Amino acid sequence: MTDPTKVINFGSLRFIVPSSASIKTLYKSITTGSNYYTLEEAGTDYMVPTNKKFWILAVIVAHGTTVSTPMLQKHTAADSGAGTELIRVAGGTTTGITPVFISIEAGKYINMGSSEHNTYVTVFGVELDV
Repeated sequence: MTDPTKVINFGSLRFIVPSSASIKTLYKSITTGSNYYTLEEAGTDYMVPTNKKFWILAVIVAHGTTVSTPMLQKHTAADSGAGTELIRVAGGTTTGITPVFISIEAGKYINMGSSEHNTYVTVFGVELDV
């Protein structure tokens, strides 16, 4: 007997994951200054839980003003700019959806850095058992 699965459709991409997987939407808006901020789930900094792995499937970036290239990093500390770079997303005053397939291990935060305010980042992904 096979394990039940969930199917995640994202445009022309299709991901098949175990039924135990949790689909997550992480978000952060930067409205003042430039710094690094941790992506949140329901208003709380998101850290990949013990015995889990988080796969980023898509990144959406919206800019209210012209910015340099915003980036995502993973780190053991929240709001840190000293992490391992994951992806840089095109800057400018555009909104874009970038399909990706990036793995984040347990105990890591996903931090976003931008040189300007009015930057909004949404990450869609799936949390899986290790």
